[in-house]
Amino acid sequence: MIGRAWDRFWFGEAPLTRLAAFRILILALAMMDFIAYSGPVFSDATAVSSGGINRPWVPIYLFEMLQLQPIDTATAQWVFAIAITAAGFGIVGLFTRTACLVTLLCSLYWTGLVYSFGKAHHDKVVLAFALLALPLAPVGARLSLDSFIARYRRARVGRDPTEMPSAGAFAALPIRLTQLTAVFGYFFAGATKLVTSGADWANGYTLMGHLMGHNNEWSSFFAQSPLMSQVLGVFTLLLQVAFPLVLFLPKLRWVFLPGAVLFHWATWNTMDTGPYITLWFTLICFLPLEKIPGWIKRRPLLHLPVAAIPTAMVLYVFSLHFPPWAAVFLVPPSAALVIFLSRSSSLAVVYDGGCGMCRRGVAVLKSLDWTNSLDCHNLRDWPEVSRRFPQLDQVACTKDMHAVDRMGVSFPGYYAYRVIAWRLPLIAPLAWVGYLPPVATLGHRVYRRIADHRRVDGCGDGSGPGHALGTGEPG
Repeated sequence: MIGRAWDRFWFGEAPLTRLAAFRILILALAMMDFIAYSGPVFSDATAVSSGGINRPWVPIYLFEMLQLQPIDTATAQWVFAIAITAAGFGIVGLFTRTACLVTLLCSLYWTGLVYSFGKAHHDKVVLAFALLALPLAPVGARLSLDSFIARYRRARVGRDPTEMPSAGAFAALPIRLTQLTAVFGYFFAGATKLVTSGADWANGYTLMGHLMGHNNEWSSFFAQSPLMSQVLGVFTLLLQVAFPLVLFLPKLRWVFLPGAVLFHWATWNTMDTGPYITLWFTLICFLPLEKIPGWIKRRPLLHLPVAAIPTAMVLYVFSLHFPPWAAVFLVPPSAALVIFLSRSSSLAVVYDGGCGMCRRGVAVLKSLDWTNSLDCHNLRDWPEVSRRFPQLDQVACTKDMHAVDRMGVSFPGYYAYRVIAWRLPLIAPLAWVGYLPPVATLGHRVYRRIADHRRVDGCGDGSGPGHALGTGEPG
C-alpha cells in the first residue's frame, strides 16, 4: 500500500495543462537566468581570451570532477546561443523534451561558470531540480507546437480535432520534485537555526545583530526595535520550520506562499540578499494552475487585481532582464489575458466533422485557442447542434463553417474566421486587418473558392464520408 502511494505521488497521472504551464514558467525563468548571468560570463570569457583571468578560478565540485576549465569568448557565445535557442524551443513546445534536456545542461554549465569564478548562491536550487525533472515528463502534451502537430495528425486520420488528453503518467514528477526541493530548503534553513541557537534565535537580539551589519533604511528601522526584530524572528522560524505542512494541508498554501514572498522581499530590503525572484516564481508549483482560470472567471471582483498584479510583476522582471524590443513577446500573453477576462469572448463553432479539411482547420484553431474560448460542435451530430442553435440552417452549415456568439448572432464562412481571430491571442492583435476592404474582399474570394471546391471523397483525405455538394446535405 505504501509502495502504491509512493508511485502515485511521483509517477501518477496529473493534469497536463498544469505541467505545460509549469514548463513554460520554468523555461522562461531559465532564459531570464541565462541573460542575467551573461554579463559576468562574457566578462570572464573575454579575460580568458586575452590571456588573463580577472578572478580566481575555484571550480565547483561538478566542474572539478569533469575537469572543466574556463572558456573563451567564442565558446561562451556558442553556449549562450544554444541555451537561449533551447529555452525558446521549450517555451513554444517544439521538440519539447529535447529542448528541456538541452536547457538543463546549458543551465548547469552556465551557472557553474559563474559560481566557479565567484560565490555560489542557493537561490536557484529549486530551479535546477525543476529543470532536472522536466525531460522525464510528457512536457509537450499541451500548450505546445508538439501538441498542435499531434492534434493535426489525429484530425487527418479522422479523429475528433477537439480531443486532447487531459492527464498523463509522470506528469506530476517535475512538480513534485520542485515542491519537495522548496520544502526541504525552507525546513532545513529553519531547523538549522533551532539546532544551533535554539528558540533564542527568535529573541529579537540575534536578528538585530544581523540587521546592524547592513546599512540601509529598512535595516536601521527594524534594528532599533527589539520587539519588531523579535516578531520578524518568530515569523521567520514558523514559516521555515512549518513549511512542509503545505504538502499535507494544501489549503495552507494561501498562507505559506505569500509568507515566503514577503520573507524574501523583507530580507532583500533589509539584508541585501537579492530578490530571489527565481524562487518566488517556482513556488507556483504548489498551485493547481489548471483550475485557477475558471476560479477567477467565476469571480468578477478578482478580474482587475488578476489583470493588474501579475502584469505588474511580469513587467518589472521583464524590465530587469530583457531589452525593450523583446516586449513584443508580451503582446500575445497580454491579448490572452484580455480575451480571458472578456465576458463576450466565448464563441461556438459549428464545423463538418466528415470533412478532413474542416477537421484540420478546427485542429489549428483549437491549438491557438489558449483561453478556451471556442466551443466546437460537429455538424454530423445535427440533432444536438439544432437543439443548441435553432437559428442555424443545416444546408447553410454544410456549405460553410459557422460561428455563434453568446448573443446568438451567427457568422458564416469568412465572417466566422474573422470573429474567431479576435479570440486567438496570437492573431488577435492583427485581427482588425481582416476588416480592411482589400483583405476582406480577397478573404471572401479565397474562402469561397476553397469551400466550393472541396472534393466529394472527404475533402481530400479519404478518412470520412464525403459531401453531397449537389444537395448541400452531409453525405
